Amino acid sequence: MADRAEACNFRSQYYSKVDFKIVDHKKTAERLFAERIVDIHKLECLCLRPVTLNHQYRYLTWRVLLGLQSPVRGETTEEEYRKKEFEDLYRTSQELFNTSKAEDNTKNLLLCYRLKFGTIPFSWITDKNVDENLSSEDVSLLAIFSTMLEISENLCDSFWLATRFYQSSKKFRNQYDLLIDKVKITMRNEDDQVYEHINSVDLIGNLPIKFWFSSCFAQIFPTASLERIWDKIIAGSSMFMVNVTAALVLSFRRPLLALKSVNDMLQCFEQQLTENHANLVVSHALDMWRKSGFRTTPISGSDSVNRVLSQPVSRSIQNIGNLSLFRSLQKLNSFVRNTSKEKVRNFTSQRK
Repeated sequence: MADRAEACNFRSQYYSKVDFKIVDHKKTAERLFAERIVDIHKLECLCLRPVTLNHQYRYLTWRVLLGLQSPVRGETTEEEYRKKEFEDLYRTSQELFNTSKAEDNTKNLLLCYRLKFGTIPFSWITDKNVDENLSSEDVSLLAIFSTMLEISENLCDSFWLATRFYQSSKKFRNQYDLLIDKVKITMRNEDDQVYEHINSVDLIGNLPIKFWFSSCFAQIFPTASLERIWDKIIAGSSMFMVNVTAALVLSFRRPLLALKSVNDMLQCFEQQLTENHANLVVSHALDMWRKSGFRTTPISGSDSVNRVLSQPVSRSIQNIGNLSLFRSLQKLNSFVRNTSKEKVRNFTSQRK
């Protein structure tokens, strides 16, 4: 551990000598939460960086961004009110549906959610059977509640985090069709061979992508990898879901190219992702998100999407290459403009 610390310290000193600034994201989070009033915009920007949010501050960051904790230090009035409201909802659900604490907590939290928003189906009350007649929204909620219970052992916190998270993600629903078109564009630019192969059998149209979006990939990815995805979604990025979907499909490149039937291809996505596989998918998604300029929301209409899909692949790749070259030249120009001749001379002599 000491050798590793010394190596990191040496690397930091070297970068500082050549005028490269190193940002410690843990210290950034510490500074943000040390303020009397947390800057919400800066906190969102911290989550949207192409790095993993420090685990020590993730839970606190989610609570602030989802409005469960006041950005003003010391204010706890609303937390006490929410705790009492949850206790009332939980007790009512137990009495109304004859449930107990020994039963599945995810179902109990779903009942609390339905009670809070007054959307209990009449059949649930008459039949006393919640497992039947579940809507697609119920399935998405159960997946999110189940994952949130793994992250937070406290029932009250799990309920409010999952509820606010799901309510926040619902604003992306009117973008689902456009986001799926963006998935096709991203895959076509990233790997045209795979895209053309799966497009011939309409694999994208047969995958449950809208369910992946509505459940925010809960129960699809292991919890450790899912937390990295939720960091971006909670901060307001719907486009990151596009990159995750494209990276997930492309991660099965070899088996997909070997298969010709859409039913056989769909079986690839029925297996549970391993931790290593999931980490590779998220890392690939972050890389594609970086290439797109860290865009958080789609800005093109369906006509623009169809126009991009219909143009030759070589032209799309050329445009991306020109854009990357332009950005590289911008960075180089900025570096030269902001660096004195003396620093450049010192840097050159050190390299020699």
